[in-house]
Amino acid sequence: MKLSLYGEYLKANVLIVKADYGYAVKVEGRANIECSPPLKNFGENIIPGTITKITFDMSECSWMDSTFMGTLAMLGLKAKKAGISIEMLNMDQKNRNLISDLGIDGLFKFENTVNSSNSSANWTNITSSQPSPQSTAETILAAHETLVQVDDSNAQKFGKVIEMVKKDLAEAISH
Repeated sequence: MKLSLYGEYLKANVLIVKADYGYAVKVEGRANIECSPPLKNFGENIIPGTITKITFDMSECSWMDSTFMGTLAMLGLKAKKAGISIEMLNMDQKNRNLISDLGIDGLFKFENTVNSSNSSANWTNITSSQPSPQSTAETILAAHETLVQVDDSNAQKFGKVIEMVKKDLAEAISH
């Protein structure tokens, strides 16, 4: 797979709004590779000590791929170190099983709420622009390496993905 192929997928919308406790995030649709770089960027820009919680409204998330879940794991690890709680709200059993199967469920709190999102809030869609192929490839690599870091049984599942993306990135740099 060459870098030009990264990000050629249908993407979900990832909407974010500032809340009194931190941030509220809504995930709509199929959360995959393409919406992962902006979420990674969001996580990298969180300043420890400035927020206490991030909530993810997952009620409209129909599916998640391993890159998106690895990006969530990156955010979860950073949040845990910073004393920030991450709550997954209204996640269906299928998506909960996906998270559990990768061994990253311990990074999050799961809750079902009647009304988890503020419909009148001024949401920002962080997935409105397409990330570069290199940014997408770097996110894929970091996400899968994080999945292996959190649960080493993921090395068997994603070792070839990590190897392939490292090779693609090395080739891109050498050209």
